[in-house]
Amino acid sequence: MRAFKENPVFFSLTAFLLLCSVVFSILSLLALGKKFGNRDDFDKSQRDLKRLITSKPYPTGGNLEKSKFNLEGLQNALSDHKGKLLAEGVLDLIPSTTPDYELAVKERIKNGYIKSMRDAAIANRVKIKSGEAFGFSDYSGTIASTNNDLLGQALDKQRAILDYIIGELLDSTSPDSSDITELISIQREQVESAVAPTLTISSEDVFFLDSKMSARVEGAIDTHAFRLEFIGYTSGLRNFFNKLALFKRPVVVRDVRVQRKQSEPEVAAIPTVSPRNTPFGSPPFGTPSGRPPFGSPVASAEPAEELVQKPIVDKNLSRFIIIVEYIELAESVQETEDGQES
Repeated sequence: MRAFKENPVFFSLTAFLLLCSVVFSILSLLALGKKFGNRDDFDKSQRDLKRLITSKPYPTGGNLEKSKFNLEGLQNALSDHKGKLLAEGVLDLIPSTTPDYELAVKERIKNGYIKSMRDAAIANRVKIKSGEAFGFSDYSGTIASTNNDLLGQALDKQRAILDYIIGELLDSTSPDSSDITELISIQREQVESAVAPTLTISSEDVFFLDSKMSARVEGAIDTHAFRLEFIGYTSGLRNFFNKLALFKRPVVVRDVRVQRKQSEPEVAAIPTVSPRNTPFGSPPFGTPSGRPPFGSPVASAEPAEELVQKPIVDKNLSRFIIIVEYIELAESVQETEDGQES
């Protein structure tokens, strides 16, 4: 203690140097451990690299050609799906530059769409009412132009969509039987009220879709809804839905209602007599009116009756009411270089 008091600077400097020596020693040990760890990682990475080089992971010329071919196929599929999603080049629409555009649209509805749908119904054995116009009754007779191109565009798009939907519906039949037996009504949303308010449209052709059921978003998503009512078997409805699920067009089902078709009274299983055991024109043995007179010969020992079962429900036809909606983007989505949408 006395020595420290006599030489405080010396002892302070010595203590500082000892502390520095301890710190540097610890740091050296840590650095040495890290060096060995890095060395081990380096050796491991080098061994892995040598193993990869030995196994020849690089592609061959044939693999490169296959990769390019697969890439082109994926790019084509992507472009096709984008085209379907945006409804570009998919619907068979009349060019807007066609002379007398609105009149050309109405002419195609009358002499193209309605006629082809009637022929398809006949070919698929589907019953339709006389004068069926498939949602366009007001354009099945005398047509005239109002020089309203907006009306022509709206009607042409509805016609093109219905052409696809009804075509798939009428074609939803088995090869040996008609799963869709009768087409009751086809209804569409009334587009005339927005582009031609003065026109009077048949109420049988149009319906109103509740906005809660629709995917329509103003300025972003446009939709076109249709209501189909028909009679058939469940297999026909299933085939129709399967065709829509193939995504040939962006059509979704919004509502489905099923009712039993009002037909003949149901017949329960009843016993009937086999003709081979009963004389022609005589009542069955064992029925109230068929008892043999007293003293008549006894009936044969063979069974006198044979049960023939009839189904309780002879026909399982149903009445279907479905609402479908065609969806398209209001504006095309542009992709920037960084992959973000604009």
